[in-house]
Amino acid sequence: SAPPTRPPALRVVILRGGQTGCQPTGGCNNANYSAVLSAKEGWATTVLAQGGTGYVNGSNANPPRDFGSRLPDVYNAAPGLVIVEGSVSDQYSSGAAVEQAAVTLFTSLKAHLPNAKVVVVGPAWAGTAPANIVAVESAVKSAATGRVAQFIDPIAEGWFGGANASLMAADHQSPTNQGHALIASRIASDLTVLGLQATSSSPAT
Repeated sequence: SAPPTRPPALRVVILRGGQTGCQPTGGCNNANYSAVLSAKEGWATTVLAQGGTGYVNGSNANPPRDFGSRLPDVYNAAPGLVIVEGSVSDQYSSGAAVEQAAVTLFTSLKAHLPNAKVVVVGPAWAGTAPANIVAVESAVKSAATGRVAQFIDPIAEGWFGGANASLMAADHQSPTNQGHALIASRIASDLTVLGLQATSSSPAT
């Protein structure tokens, strides 16, 4: 008899800024966390990434490049999972402005993609995060609470604390290739609570 038809892979959109993109320190092509994570999970992933992008940062550019400006591209991909990752670039904006912009973004995602799960990953920082990064972390967490399926907090979880600080460049915010591998591993681990880590095309074990 014919083998069973495999269901399509989970469609995923990763909406992120440039800090976790291809940098001189790492994260290019297949070494980027989004590629590592997608390969690990068997996802069909669309990556929407642009330098200088955040919840607020980039909104005054012409054309705008904040996360909200990318929403039509997110909707067009018809994803079952949306991962919003970043916000380090918002460190020069007020916490209140970041929270307001994040609330608007998350509310719009839920309205347009009611069946998709939205996972938000806060800013990542090597070592002890300065006050302006902590303010962004708090603002995004507050906006995400009750509005998205899951908020992942790299700072609170200590992803780049201790010896792992060396997996970021000297700027504390640009991951090396090993840092990207860590990000992929930690996101995958945290996603297990949603039951999404196993692609729909893989048999249960």
